[in-house]
Amino acid sequence: MRIFLSLFLLPPFLLVSPAFSKPLNSYIQSVNKHVMWWDGFIYADSFKKSAKEFNLSPSWLASIAQQETAFTESTDDGRSPASYGIMQLQVRTAKIIAKALGDDYDIIDGEWLNTHPEKSIRYAACHLRSLLNMFGGSYYWATRAYNGGDKRIKLSRKGSLKWKGLSVRYYNAVFKHFIQIKEYTK
Repeated sequence: MRIFLSLFLLPPFLLVSPAFSKPLNSYIQSVNKHVMWWDGFIYADSFKKSAKEFNLSPSWLASIAQQETAFTESTDDGRSPASYGIMQLQVRTAKIIAKALGDDYDIIDGEWLNTHPEKSIRYAACHLRSLLNMFGGSYYWATRAYNGGDKRIKLSRKGSLKWKGLSVRYYNAVFKHFIQIKEYTK
């Protein structure tokens, strides 16, 4: 409980600092050992199953869904390229993941992602696992890359691209949802 309360006392720049990434990773891993999902949440089993399959925090996975669509089977988000489903995956990304997992990737389109939330959650979990691996286990960088794309984040980290604002705000919002989900699941 001391860690939870102290997070609200930290200056905002620490919440987005890569230096804070290691303590944040430890915090996320420690609190997820005691997760009790709230009764009646329609996708709780999908989040738990997919998180377990890809060795992720179910609360982190759900926090991203909360930020992306507030847990709805969303339609096209209006951006280009379009993203679909509860986890707002791009069709191209979903097809690559489906193929890697041995699923029939030829059937995947935006409408399919909107009507198959369990698959959307599973594919997002696989994608997040690959991002965590790519960024050395850092939830900070993996969360930003989920929103902004791994190539853009890699360039930003090298200093060759000054792109920061949106993915940092996205990370902060996901982290805020994570804290709220942890409160709901006590």
